[in-house]
Amino acid sequence: MIRVGIGYDSHRFAAGRPLVLGGVTIPHPLGLDGHSDADAVAHALTDALLGAAGAGDIGRHFPDTDPRWRDADSIGLLRQACALLRDRGATPLQADITVIAEQPKLARHAVLPSTSVAATIQDIERLLQALGDRTRLRLLNLIGDDEICVCFFVEALGESQPKISRHLASLRRAGLVTARRDGKWIHYRVAQPVDAVAAEVLNGLRTWMRRDPEMRRDRERLVAACCAPDAPVQLRLAPKPSRFVEAS
Repeated sequence: MIRVGIGYDSHRFAAGRPLVLGGVTIPHPLGLDGHSDADAVAHALTDALLGAAGAGDIGRHFPDTDPRWRDADSIGLLRQACALLRDRGATPLQADITVIAEQPKLARHAVLPSTSVAATIQDIERLLQALGDRTRLRLLNLIGDDEICVCFFVEALGESQPKISRHLASLRRAGLVTARRDGKWIHYRVAQPVDAVAAEVLNGLRTWMRRDPEMRRDRERLVAACCAPDAPVQLRLAPKPSRFVEAS
């Protein structure tokens, strides 16, 4: 089922404030007055998304009486709204935004707000897609708080390196892991998301991983792969995770 929401927002001009539209700061002597950063484009889109999902409006979720949202980045509020939509099983498809203003002239900036907002929705989409695959969750579980060489994933999960590499690439695109090359070895580490909502999702999953029986068995297989005296030559030569180096 396709649902449509309509959002509208307006702010008066005010001195001493930046003019932010769609997450982009527009050069202008006046900004918009408001409790947050007064990004009318982000506010209108957030309201439209919440309305389409039957989830209230922006004032209900981010009231201007709450000091937490004082000077808040409205793109961050938009991210939180996208996460709420996901919880309700909804996915944003597209948005059409019109800015009505006598000044400043926005023609040379017009592509920037739409690009910024679209990237925000796509970031959330990539995050949730990356975390929706059990193999990727198992990889995040194996990395934990360490830095792990890719060959240990292959041994612990019993999957081919091309398949493991594809899953790791998806996690990298979602900003969930970083990679570092050391000679012929490639190491991976979990990246903590900057966005508060994304970080909360990831931290909640990692807490669950520590309790899940299958995830615990994966960690036991990782220990065996790192410490077994009869391990394959490639594993014996590969740099071990720091927790195993310290233990030895």
